[in-house]
Amino acid sequence: MKTSIGFKILFFILLTGYSTCVSAFTNEYVNSALNRAVYQSGAADYDHTAHLTADGYQSTYWKGKGEPADWIYIDLGMEPEIASVIVYWKSVFSSAYRIEISTAGPAVKPENWQVIFETQTGNGGVDSISFKPVSARYVRLVCLNREKGNGPEVAEFEVYGTDRVQPVIIPQKPVQKDGKLVLSGGNWVLKRQSFVEESGEQLSQSDFKAKDWIPATVPGTVLVSYLNNGSLPDPNYGDQQLMISEEFFTAPFWYRNTFSIPESYSGKKIWLNFDGINRKAIIFVNGKRIGDITGAFIRGKFDLTGLAEPGKSCGLAVLILPNENPGAVTEQHLNDPDGNGGIIGLDGPSIVASIGWNWMPTIRGRNAGIWQSVFLEATGEVTLEDPYLITDLNLPDTTRSDISLEVTLVNQSAGSVTGNLVGNSKTFSFQKTVSLSAGERKTIRLNKTDFPQLSVKNPKLWWPAGYGSQHLDTLQLQFTTDSHPSDKKEIVFGIRKFTYTYDQNHLKVSVNGFPIVIRGGNWGMAESMLKTDAGKYDLWVRLHRDMNLNMIRNWVGMVGDDAFYLACDRYGLLIWDDFWLANPVDGPHPKDNALFMSNAADKVKRFRNHASVALWVGRNEGYPPAVLDSSLRVMLSSLDNSRHYLSSSADRPVTGLGPYENKSPEWYFTNRGTTFHSEQGIVAVPVAESMRDMMPADNLWPVNDMWGLHDWTQPRVRIYTETMDSAYGKATSLEDFCRKAQLLNMEAPKAMMETWQSQRGGGVLLWMSHPAWPSLICQTYDYFLEPTAAFFAIKKGSEPVHVFWNPVTNQIQVANNTLKNLKKVTVSAELFDLKGKKIFAKSTVASVLSNSASVLSELNLPPANGIQFLKLNLTGEKDKLISDNFYWRGQQSQRYRELNELKEVRLTAVSKILKQNGKTKYQITLTNSTSGIALMTRLSLVNTSGGKRILPVHYSDNYVSFTPGETKVITLEPEARTDEPVQIKLEGWNVPVQFSSPAN
Repeated sequence: MKTSIGFKILFFILLTGYSTCVSAFTNEYVNSALNRAVYQSGAADYDHTAHLTADGYQSTYWKGKGEPADWIYIDLGMEPEIASVIVYWKSVFSSAYRIEISTAGPAVKPENWQVIFETQTGNGGVDSISFKPVSARYVRLVCLNREKGNGPEVAEFEVYGTDRVQPVIIPQKPVQKDGKLVLSGGNWVLKRQSFVEESGEQLSQSDFKAKDWIPATVPGTVLVSYLNNGSLPDPNYGDQQLMISEEFFTAPFWYRNTFSIPESYSGKKIWLNFDGINRKAIIFVNGKRIGDITGAFIRGKFDLTGLAEPGKSCGLAVLILPNENPGAVTEQHLNDPDGNGGIIGLDGPSIVASIGWNWMPTIRGRNAGIWQSVFLEATGEVTLEDPYLITDLNLPDTTRSDISLEVTLVNQSAGSVTGNLVGNSKTFSFQKTVSLSAGERKTIRLNKTDFPQLSVKNPKLWWPAGYGSQHLDTLQLQFTTDSHPSDKKEIVFGIRKFTYTYDQNHLKVSVNGFPIVIRGGNWGMAESMLKTDAGKYDLWVRLHRDMNLNMIRNWVGMVGDDAFYLACDRYGLLIWDDFWLANPVDGPHPKDNALFMSNAADKVKRFRNHASVALWVGRNEGYPPAVLDSSLRVMLSSLDNSRHYLSSSADRPVTGLGPYENKSPEWYFTNRGTTFHSEQGIVAVPVAESMRDMMPADNLWPVNDMWGLHDWTQPRVRIYTETMDSAYGKATSLEDFCRKAQLLNMEAPKAMMETWQSQRGGGVLLWMSHPAWPSLICQTYDYFLEPTAAFFAIKKGSEPVHVFWNPVTNQIQVANNTLKNLKKVTVSAELFDLKGKKIFAKSTVASVLSNSASVLSELNLPPANGIQFLKLNLTGEKDKLISDNFYWRGQQSQRYRELNELKEVRLTAVSKILKQNGKTKYQITLTNSTSGIALMTRLSLVNTSGGKRILPVHYSDNYVSFTPGETKVITLEPEARTDEPVQIKLEGWNVPVQFSSPAN
């Protein structure tokens, strides 16, 4: 604890002979700046950043760049009445400086600064300044001079006021119905080890008083705890990642908690479980070290029986040790993407993406912390470990499924036990009597031989999205003694079977005997700081289903949450699941093979029951070290022989390695579509509103280094800009840039997906479909969950039944990816000139076999003469629309500047509110009553007051183009309920902004 402010000031006055005090202090004032976010003009390095001036410790400090006016300011988070500040200088100080306050503007850019103190005669040490009390939200220290060649050094910047923000403490949740006590709220606190004098044995005593610790978010990383506490600027905004100290967070931290052991645990074994830490944890309970966890992707389970007493308080202390080889910070610039990966690869498995890539910055602390759930559970004498359920089909017959089950029983007692292994699901049930000797571990295997009910007749099958339903069941598995449950587990499963074939040495995946054309996306990470939960995973995976995708690649295994796998099960997204080996050029091999394999085995045991897991893959863009490659193969043959294993993500039988920029439609149809390609890149610049949410207004235009910090780097800058300039003309503003970008976002990604629809290769995975942070590249929707035009390009190009144009052959094709043949459908093609005049129209009746793409030669198009628009329709019985499509084309590929001459088209809009299944949706009917083409009409849902966009929203379609006389009906479903009046905003390439107010 710090001494009282009055004593401290008097002490330094006597010690230094310096005083700036002009009024007395009273005990009612507190340091309102303690652990509050601090912003800076800059820092001399990545380590000595401004937030260290509010951490309460003089051993850490900010060092300015040495500019004419280095500054820092504190966001107090409220407007207390303040009456004094104290500046603790290090060896380099400013003799001329001023103190300013503000109450206006956002934290990222306060406004109307007022000077409340200024001096030219400071002499370092400790400057204590008091003044007439005044209300303030922001307090700024502006350093006007310094020692030559050095930036100022400030250890602490204290602001004394009448109050300070009190952290919000989430209450400890009660015991769940299943008996688990999830430790996700309550008394979790956090402190850097360098500030802690006590040992783990002392810290874990239940009566230990944790003073000056900050509230901890669990699950959550150390960095997230500081961010949630209001102690840091948001590193995702602007260049504020540079305001977070690398050295401070790349260090050991203590987590601490106290909680009550449920009385319902009396007479039972008590277990403490960790679902994931990064990267090593040393764990203490009630004064005793109970064990360690090493590796970011392995669970930990510890027996607390006899150490923790039901009905009494329990103390828990966890020392988190960071990466031993964290690597150096990478910083992207407009003309320099810096490096990918680094020496952090030695520490595998860890969150290797945290070191920084060309699609994400370096995360300070490398996401060290308790990043997954911690929970207590109680069992009887016999426990269940890692049950494994396999579903099999005697293909091509799918009318019967054989179920097999494997589970390990462990007798935790010193005596023999006899009981029943019982399983119940909607699909089957069983019971088996098992005897275990003292301390025995026994693996039980069950199949149809002994339990005929495990051969299920006419099972409800699980299919990937677009191919059928995702039927899921839950097996309730438990071991009982004397009719009392000793332990229980749940397995969510789907009945399906994967088969794998090679076509000219290219991998193809089939599900339930049916070949799947893979259309998916890579996830580099779920979120840059691992800020995830079950709701977010459900939303993100649903968005992929909405795009008609059927696979997500867990790139380098960076996602390790049960909620992700469950969401993929629900929505039918297959998972390509990597282990934690980046491209060999992006970092060294792991130094500890045994550690790597222990984490790998635990990962497989944890996730192998999920219906969605389709592939295990050893390394990204290269082969694992031979010892790991062979070890992975042996391990998988034992723990999961129902899936295919690939050594490399980019070597036969698959292909990869980009390219990562948008290409012309002709390029895709000429060079892609026949293989299973693991990384095919897109850029996908977001809309202007998201750009404004991403960075300060001063950095929005023209393109500058702030864009570079958000991944807008070479060579993408040159390629994308040249393409935009030649195709649509040079952008003149942010709005013009983002407007033209959406046309690029539509054309290339759609062609990419249509190439695989045409060629029928194994599949393609976008690089990337999901952003980990606010980025300008590699995404279909942005970090704020606003879909770009690429989202709807992918949605359109990945339709299960899809009509499309081959720009190389000028042919019209229909792809049928469903299980049924498509019979007697009508396909029509129309061409319009730049003025909207119809210059070509043909239709034909066709049939398309299941799992094929037909070529409709009778609809071959004439060569383009100037800019033309192509409209395709595929209709079934009673003219029901099955698929439609729209293109612009020219005599020369990607030369469309004449689109700037399109006349303005105002659409007729009629919208209404729909109430469905307790949710509010909005429906808008849009009609083009003009003779012109309406190009790329974007819809968004906004608040009536202020026009602020509502996010996220699920659209049936967007970025829609209209031919003369065409009508479309589009639904908009906001993810969250909104009680405010809303409007639907329309705007397009040549569609002026207009609003439609939905009627009841």
